[in-house]
Amino acid sequence: MKKFGIVLLGTIFAITVLVNKATKSFEKTFNKTLGKQLVVEFFGCNRIILDDIEQIEKIMLDAALAAHATIVAHKFHQFSPQGVSGAVIVAESHLAIHTWPEYNYCHVDIFTCGEYTDNDAALEIIKQGIGADHYKVTKILTCTLDELAAETAI
Repeated sequence: MKKFGIVLLGTIFAITVLVNKATKSFEKTFNKTLGKQLVVEFFGCNRIILDDIEQIEKIMLDAALAAHATIVAHKFHQFSPQGVSGAVIVAESHLAIHTWPEYNYCHVDIFTCGEYTDNDAALEIIKQGIGADHYKVTKILTCTLDELAAETAI
């Protein structure tokens, strides 16, 4: 059974999807916005990978490439006693991660603009790379070009 909730925030609205696939009508709208963002919580992850800065960096770079994004820069940090945070800056925006190995959990933000990027492909690379059992994703849409034109004409 598919479950989802909608929260309207001006011209930006978020849809929390508790199932891995959204409706086709949502996907059509999602691809016409200026920006597409996936905020993802991964559960049941491999704690050894979540605490390995080199593996996390490789997974995130591979995810950016899978999304057809252009990598501009990247920076990752190993925390003590555990955990990794990092970001991949892409010409189309960014991919960011923070891990909690002690909870087998991590949080990821994938934001891109442009009609040719594939955030779902990035999500799948990350899911496989960290060995997640399951995840919860919130999709956030920026305004469309039509909405932007209407707002700036006021």
